[in-house]
Amino acid sequence: MYRTILAITIGIIGLVLIRLYEEYLFYDPFIEYYSTSSSTDFSSVTLNLSKWIIFIVFRYSLNAFSIGVIMFGILDFLTCKGLLRLIFLSMIVLIPALLLAYYYSNDDFVFFYIRRLLIQPYVGFAALGAAFYKRNAQFK
Repeated sequence: MYRTILAITIGIIGLVLIRLYEEYLFYDPFIEYYSTSSSTDFSSVTLNLSKWIIFIVFRYSLNAFSIGVIMFGILDFLTCKGLLRLIFLSMIVLIPALLLAYYYSNDDFVFFYIRRLLIQPYVGFAALGAAFYKRNAQFK
């Protein structure tokens, strides 16, 4: 019981710290762009593409690690391992989709939401919810 509470607490603190210090830890020129700009023209954003992709992968990995700590405190090892594989597989799919949306999409919202899936732990929480649903459905 204490292990579960400790794991959940450490995971949530990790997620909160990532969110609080995002401007200092990660290179993402679109944070300022979306908070101040009302235009849909990305030409005003100065982007170092390789640095940006590296920091998106870094942030996604930190979020996945924090979600993983929560998972390991609650679920069994094999379920956690499978869910973490699913989370990282989604990153492998979402990064090329992000680049395609950046270069070829005329719609700013497509890029915005793909980027948001990568920088926020939505995929991890969805996987955690799916695991709880599956576990609870087996007991009924």
